[in-house]
Amino acid sequence: MKYYLAIALALIATIGSGLAHGILTDRWGVPEDVHEAAARLENIPQSIPGWTSTDQELGERMLEQAGALSYISRNYVSENTGASIQVTLLCGRPGPLATHPPTVCFVNAGMKQAKPVEPIILERGDDAPDAQFHVTDFDPPETAAAPSARTRTLWAWSPDGRNWSAPENSRIEFAKYPHLFKIYILSSTLPQEEGEQLDPEVEQFVRQFLDQVETAVSNDNNA
Repeated sequence: MKYYLAIALALIATIGSGLAHGILTDRWGVPEDVHEAAARLENIPQSIPGWTSTDQELGERMLEQAGALSYISRNYVSENTGASIQVTLLCGRPGPLATHPPTVCFVNAGMKQAKPVEPIILERGDDAPDAQFHVTDFDPPETAAAPSARTRTLWAWSPDGRNWSAPENSRIEFAKYPHLFKIYILSSTLPQEEGEQLDPEVEQFVRQFLDQVETAVSNDNNA
């Protein structure tokens, strides 16, 4: 009797493990609510007060490698100073999106990491939770046709478009969520006051953009 009970328990464990792996890897297709979350990226306005933007396309291979179901990629230009900020926002399953940090992807593309990764906390105000990012700088590839400025890069993840964080082990931290948003924000590095990690204009832009994202993709705002 104990022998058959042991076999039954082993079978249940095997089936449970197989089901969990199948769900995590979307063996039976991506759940509809994940597609719905990804589609909400279309609700993000094209412009921000004081900024205009142009859309940029990401290749299918890049999206497939990132595990994204939907994205926006835009170059925002300040109407006041002409400063340029590149934003890429992805949505998909947490398994793929929680990996592939720019410290791997950008370096594989030929860019050179110029400084260690640091945490940065951005206070948003108006009862919005503070946003936590990773930040570092990258130099362009040595093979670039023309020299370009060093790029300051911020990235973070959010399960709901409102709460943004950058944990050390993002894959484990976000594994429990059905979908995940991932954001990259790139700008040319500018001289800053001592102790500042971001140019004030860039910092203000990030606050405005995150407010737009929260309004566009939050479940509470799309119920």
